Amino acid sequence: MSDRQSGFVLVSSIWLTLIMLVFAGLFNNYASRYLDAAVASKSRIESSMEKRAVESTLMFLFATYGSSRRGLELENDEFIRLDGSLYHGTGQAFFRVNDYYGLVGLNSARHFHLEHLLKSYESSGIRRQELVAALVDYIDSDNLASLSGREAPAYRVKGMAEPSNEYLLTPTEIYKVYGWSEWLSKHPDVDLDWFSTNWRSRLNINAVPETLLPSILPLSNKDRELIVQRRRDKAFRSMGELTQVLRLRSSLDEDFYTFLPSGEVRFRVYSANDSKLTSLSVRFTPMNLESPWHIDYRYLGERNFDLPAISETAAEKDFGRELFAAEDFR
Repeated sequence: MSDRQSGFVLVSSIWLTLIMLVFAGLFNNYASRYLDAAVASKSRIESSMEKRAVESTLMFLFATYGSSRRGLELENDEFIRLDGSLYHGTGQAFFRVNDYYGLVGLNSARHFHLEHLLKSYESSGIRRQELVAALVDYIDSDNLASLSGREAPAYRVKGMAEPSNEYLLTPTEIYKVYGWSEWLSKHPDVDLDWFSTNWRSRLNINAVPETLLPSILPLSNKDRELIVQRRRDKAFRSMGELTQVLRLRSSLDEDFYTFLPSGEVRFRVYSANDSKLTSLSVRFTPMNLESPWHIDYRYLGERNFDLPAISETAAEKDFGRELFAAEDFR
């Protein structure tokens, strides 16, 4: 073989080797990306299944055991609080349960508790009156603007969608009410989780979230702390018990407070593996022959807080004894 032929064979071999290396690199990159996508897809599926398992278990437990003053009753004298406490459910899934009576009802005919909440954050009485009046005009059935309120013409001027003149379907709809989006953006400490679409005017002392208590009850910080500590050990049964614990005559109007759950709850389900959350509003109807519950709404949102790291897993078939409060993992 001549030197020219030998050189040609050598160059061809080098080019062929380079081409094979390029194809191998491309294939490895493709395989790596495909593997990463498969792992991410597997994680999403597992998260979805775990959250669904938590939803289904909560539905079953509420329909089977029901709730009492202290919360969702379980076996062995265990219970789940209805004040939005964070619990570890199945796998990497967490959840919160809120009784509707423990939240500020936006559809209420008498906005007693909403006015107390606004007073904690808004110093201007005129501004508070405008916000409540705008909400009333948004949900009432007529097109007449009340004093300090807003109806369709004001919304059109501002380029906003006109009022539905119906009850809010979800708490997030409050952003569509005239003036509320701007006010909430200026008060980031006001948590949208404090609100519900409840139309009743009563507040369950046993189920008010601890973060909401300072803004909703006209009591001193010491008295609020006494309420929190007492209901962790034993639920309040009457205004008399509450007055006895506070050791003074309570200033709470009995017409606006209760100590029993409403039968309507909100579930918030999270996963430690993603930033998504699922919100469900459920009405339990044990006397209904067609269905033991009715889902008023269900939507997906974004989790804006960190979940505690966990190393243990609750029983997948039922929470029962192996239900862990999230604070146990902090």
